[in-house]
Amino acid sequence: MTLASVNHATMHEMNTALVLNTLRLHAPISRAEIAARSGLNKTTVSSIIRTLLDNHFVLETGASLSTEVGRPSVSLVLDSQAGTILSGELGVGSISVVATNFALEIITRRYERVQHLHTLDACLRRIIELFKEIQAEAQVTGRPIFGLSLGVPGLVSADGTLVFAPNLGWRDVSIKPMLEQTFDLPYIFVENEANLAAQGETYLGPYCNSTSLICVVADMGIGGGLMLKHQLEMGIGGFAGEIGHMTIVPVGGERCNCGNTGCWETVAAESAVFRRVERAIEGGQASLLQDMTGGDMAHLSIPLIVQAAEQGDRLACACLEETGRWLGIGIANLVNIFNPEYVILAGSLALAHAFLMPVILDVARQHAMSRPWSQTTIAISEHSADATVMGGAARIHNAVIQNPSQWLVATPTHPAVSAKRAKPRTPAPD
Repeated sequence: MTLASVNHATMHEMNTALVLNTLRLHAPISRAEIAARSGLNKTTVSSIIRTLLDNHFVLETGASLSTEVGRPSVSLVLDSQAGTILSGELGVGSISVVATNFALEIITRRYERVQHLHTLDACLRRIIELFKEIQAEAQVTGRPIFGLSLGVPGLVSADGTLVFAPNLGWRDVSIKPMLEQTFDLPYIFVENEANLAAQGETYLGPYCNSTSLICVVADMGIGGGLMLKHQLEMGIGGFAGEIGHMTIVPVGGERCNCGNTGCWETVAAESAVFRRVERAIEGGQASLLQDMTGGDMAHLSIPLIVQAAEQGDRLACACLEETGRWLGIGIANLVNIFNPEYVILAGSLALAHAFLMPVILDVARQHAMSRPWSQTTIAISEHSADATVMGGAARIHNAVIQNPSQWLVATPTHPAVSAKRAKPRTPAPD
């Protein structure tokens, strides 16, 4: 192969990726509009679109008016049925696994509480079983399965090892090699849950043009993903974003699972809400939550607490209000340190946004410096508790778009053929 042919292939790959990304951001869109937005000439765009149509990556959706003096044109969109993406989240006490189509719409879901799985091996086996279930469902379509992503709560090294998960008590678990031995898929990513959520927020929806975004994932613990200038800020060892372990209560704070005391997540995470409810009820306060849980606080959940608060339950409202105050203090710190354009709240606590956000905004405004505060928008993730799995799906989706030639053949084929295509020659960076 000559240098010229290599350069031509590289350029064609880059142009195809540019066309796909333009479609992702602006569809429905005509060929002429793609050329105008991408800077490619119309002949190049037409050739690329023809290949993408032949390979079932793009659909023509009908005529529209182009910008060329009312001349009719055909609108194009990415084909949602081009293939399937598998994405999961290992939470503290739960597993969530989804399959999405190429439009990043969830088409299959599995969710389980896993407190009964008392060992590491049992939990990992169950994750694999759930992934296999949705993989089998996806294979029926005959379209390719592009890859698998798993978000985990804790420090994750570049090779996909879960170095330390404070709220699980796990250390040095080689999760990615285990998945690679089980699943023969082009892309397999294992990443910190909040990092995936942050990547998803800047890939999907209204924040995709943000230059600086912090995603605060508040579940049983609190994690953070920092997107600065469209790049995930990883830190020197790849462990940046452990915002849940910044000290908020320096004296007399609760013991955290990380070994420290007074960490942010000890006062502002889902686990802190549950402790407040349990202690108040043990102290004799009446609450609808006693009946809702059948008197068993192990059945507490954020949706139940929100339901009680919506019915005017004073205890539920008070516990959410206190949690909102602590969230507001931590977010004010983030605003002062990073001066971000957006701080996005995701995770299970985002389900309680109607009660949390007024308090968060009021407290954060009081504690943040006025100038950076005026430049920051605090918002709720559109995906709330699904933020991590959608971020993982976005990670795979982007890998496919950036390496399109691995999935394309030069001539039209039956869709089933695409399931047999070779793996990518060069994996997307972790």
